[in-house]
Amino acid sequence: VVSVTPDFLPQTNIRVIRGRGIEPSDEATFANVAVLGAEAADKLFPAEDPVGKTVAVENLGELLTFTVVGVTEPKTLATG
Repeated sequence: VVSVTPDFLPQTNIRVIRGRGIEPSDEATFANVAVLGAEAADKLFPAEDPVGKTVAVENLGELLTFTVVGVTEPKTLATG
């Protein structure tokens, strides 16, 4: 789990292949949204589109929920 700003994906040349990336409005409103890597998306949501689904992450004993807004391309495609 990595917290990022809207410019992270474009700056690292990571493409979103489903849904969208993190937007400035997400950052401005502290929205609990997530963009999953392709491998994580396939493991967490096999055979279904994860966009719009919820994922939960435990942080210091607190369960935080995030709405999946996007999925990035597989690393093998992203790195050539």
